Amino acid sequence: MILNRCAQLPGDAPASVNPRHVVAEVAARYNLTPAQVRGEWRYPDLMAARREIALRLRAEGFSYPAIGRALSRTHATIITL
Repeated sequence: MILNRCAQLPGDAPASVNPRHVVAEVAARYNLTPAQVRGEWRYPDLMAARREIALRLRAEGFSYPAIGRALSRTHATIITL
C-alpha cells in the first residue's frame, strides 16, 4: 500500500491554511530562511520563530505530528516548545 505523504491525517487542519506559508511568513519576520527554521540549530531567534509557528499552526487546528512535519521535528519536540 502506497501512502500519500501529503494526505491529510485526522487532526490536521483544513487545507485553507498552508503550513509552508506560515513557516515562510514567520521566518521572513525574523530575517531567517525557512531552511534555517527547519534546520538543526537552536539559537534563540530560531527557537522563537519555531515557537511562534507552532502556536499559530496549533491555533489553526493542526495536530502536533502535522506541526512536527512542517518544522522537521518530532511531535514530542513540538509539545515542549
